[in-house]
Amino acid sequence: DHRSAVVVGPEPDYAKTFRALGFERVVRGASLEIREEVREPTIYQAAGVRIYGNCTTNLAIVAKIAEIHGRVQGKVYFRGGKITIMPQAELAGGIDSSGQVVRRGLIRSPDSGRRSTMERTTE
Repeated sequence: DHRSAVVVGPEPDYAKTFRALGFERVVRGASLEIREEVREPTIYQAAGVRIYGNCTTNLAIVAKIAEIHGRVQGKVYFRGGKITIMPQAELAGGIDSSGQVVRRGLIRSPDSGRRSTMERTTE
């Protein structure tokens, strides 16, 4: 008999953690492309998230893959697989990440992630 079982626990409730940090707005979808300016602390939750607009506040992303193309004045909180800070992007408040961070743009404050790997690529 070659059957096996995989037991998977519940996903962490990041929304509860982020709400404690002042996030009240949640946007969910299969794939999100945000092109407008973000003016209130928002949680974006999807398999893939791309932020093109600028953000004047803190930003939270829960995704397998994420990209930031604009300027974020607050802090970015990322929970997921990999986030890429694109060449034209700037994170003024730094990043708190539980996943891989690919740094092609500017991150002004030091990373405060729990398990983050910072790598600068020249692709």
